[in-house]
Amino acid sequence: MKKETIFAIMLGIAFGVIVSFFMISKTKDNQLGKSKPLTNEKKIIIPTGKIDIQTQTFKILEPQDKQIFNSNTISIKGEAEKDSLLIIQSPIKDLVYKVPTEKFVVEMPLALGENIINLTLYPKNTQGRIQQKDLRIYYLEEQ
Repeated sequence: MKKETIFAIMLGIAFGVIVSFFMISKTKDNQLGKSKPLTNEKKIIIPTGKIDIQTQTFKILEPQDKQIFNSNTISIKGEAEKDSLLIIQSPIKDLVYKVPTEKFVVEMPLALGENIINLTLYPKNTQGRIQQKDLRIYYLEEQ
């Protein structure tokens, strides 16, 4: 081989080594910049001011589920958040009721036999969740 060929091969190898070291160092810097710290320190931010946490209540006090009646109307008594919207669906009548106070009483007609009454409560607070309850009420005439 000629001197020029050997010199060109050596120069190519040297240039390749320099470029590879340069690429490795840049890649390492980028990886260190993107890596997560080894400590698990978390910043806890304590809010200042009053936190308004309200628990939602939706209870049906009367009638009990699977109760039998001999009259064609019942009174549904319960507790719910004030100013929430209560939707009552039964086989005979659908009713929309705005709860004026925490306790409510609603008169509902019954069909002969089994009545599945679906109660859905939409809270006034939009952050609250919708709550549903089902009642199975039986209306049987006395013989």
